[in-house]
Amino acid sequence: NAYQDSLKNICSKLFKPDNKDAVNEKLNEQLLTTFETALNLPNSFDFAFDSLSVLKYISILVSPDNKFRIINWNVPKNDGTQLYYGFIQEKYEQVIKKGLFKKQRTEVVQLYPLIDKSAETKNPDNAITDNKKWYGMLYYKIILKKTKSKKYYTLLAWDGNDKLTRKKIIDVLTFDNNGTPRFGADIFNMQKKYPKRIIFEYS
Repeated sequence: NAYQDSLKNICSKLFKPDNKDAVNEKLNEQLLTTFETALNLPNSFDFAFDSLSVLKYISILVSPDNKFRIINWNVPKNDGTQLYYGFIQEKYEQVIKKGLFKKQRTEVVQLYPLIDKSAETKNPDNAITDNKKWYGMLYYKIILKKTKSKKYYTLLAWDGNDKLTRKKIIDVLTFDNNGTPRFGADIFNMQKKYPKRIIFEYS
């Protein structure tokens, strides 16, 4: 609760429409640092941070199978473009051997910062990236699809883009064998094209 109060205080200053970019940059650094510290605390996965989501400062989406959640927000710039930030907080069970016949199951939470590299992504329709080269957007829904060998999480998202256009995006999240998140997948067939994600741009 103490961290949530600090985060709410930072957000109330950060999301003011008349802020200069330099002010928002400093406030957002505070937000990232505070959030990272809070999300690395034991049992933090089960803390909802509901006062942040109710005030619409931060989008917090929990996967349908409760395996991870995406904490996500956008910071508007003075030129009309957007910067995107966030974390994936993943929960999994770790089995530790205790002697020959005993096993201890422990819940482990792994945190992955989302680092927006949209400006460096030349062909976002066909890019498969990890969290360190993330094509930034603001997620608003997670849809789970299971196959025999894998789980696919379809992510519906919005991108403020610039002063002239907006984007709606269908992205895909999977996790590799090490638990690392991967964005984009070969699951789309759109007019004989096979993009890794689908991007609709509109005025």
